[in-house]
Amino acid sequence: MEFKGQTVLVTGATGGIGSACAELFASLGADLILFGRDSKKLKALEKSITVLQSKAKAKGTVQSAAFD
Repeated sequence: MEFKGQTVLVTGATGGIGSACAELFASLGADLILFGRDSKKLKALEKSITVLQSKAKAKGTVQSAAFD
């Protein structure tokens, strides 16, 4: 399955299930919009997704907003 060209909105991205979903969709090439309550965790997730995308040769984008 591929999500290249698709945009996925992940709420609760700083939690366990939300971050796992974000990483999965990123590895499948999706453009991501991430929402979470912890800005530090959100920045760390963005960094890990960038690394994951480069390893998977996925070219999605990541945008985020924190509500802490």
